[in-house]
Amino acid sequence: MKITNLLYIKNNEPLHNLVDCFEKLLLCFKTTCLNEKTFLRLENKNYMKKTLILFPLICCFFLSSCFDKSTEKRDKYRKLNKIALSYFKEKNFEKSLEYSSKALDLKYKDDDEFLTSNLLKAESLYKLHKFNESLEYFDKAYEVVKRRDDLRGMVANNEGDSMFFIAYSIAEEFYGDIEKAKEILLESLDYEENNFFIYTRLGFLEAIYFKNTKKSLEYFNKAKELDPVNFDLDPEDLIKKIKSSKDTYVNYLQKFL
Repeated sequence: MKITNLLYIKNNEPLHNLVDCFEKLLLCFKTTCLNEKTFLRLENKNYMKKTLILFPLICCFFLSSCFDKSTEKRDKYRKLNKIALSYFKEKNFEKSLEYSSKALDLKYKDDDEFLTSNLLKAESLYKLHKFNESLEYFDKAYEVVKRRDDLRGMVANNEGDSMFFIAYSIAEEFYGDIEKAKEILLESLDYEENNFFIYTRLGFLEAIYFKNTKKSLEYFNKAKELDPVNFDLDPEDLIKKIKSSKDTYVNYLQKFL
């Protein structure tokens, strides 16, 4: 294919289809290496001048078209996330999973929306007790949190506390990685240092898996200090109950499953 054939515009045949022309120009530059000699040879032709006059207009038209498509994709992504969130709040986790998956299929690059869709998919799978599957999307959501160093876009409970780290930690526990479950909670304190739920869960992990009564008591005391209404037990009595009956922890977990 010759460049001259692609760029030539006859005097009596005005260019009507700018998109078609631009596509041809793109094809031209993809299939041909324009070295200095080639360009100088073309520069001396009248038709080269005519094409260069139209080229900025063609570029503007093309970029505008790309922008419109990008905006359309972003709006669709947001709409799917809103539907998924709506279903999640209605506790229809199957539908929330469906729409958050559709959003992720669009592969739109936007931290806020990407966090929302991964978070909704992770927590929907979690609520459906598909803990192992949920970890992939918890991991992706957490990557965004760490990159941005904040919790914007998190799904919160009625008190405004994010349940992300609690669910993420429990999923890791069911997967069998207790160290990772604890690590997630400790890292979460960088974002939610006054979250009553996180200290309560840390207290349970220390008492049950790590057999560290002293550390467990420290976390339970902190939880009681933050929310004495919800933490209405004496921390020492709670540790005794944990040691004497597995049901204590099972009943606690049921609140988050």
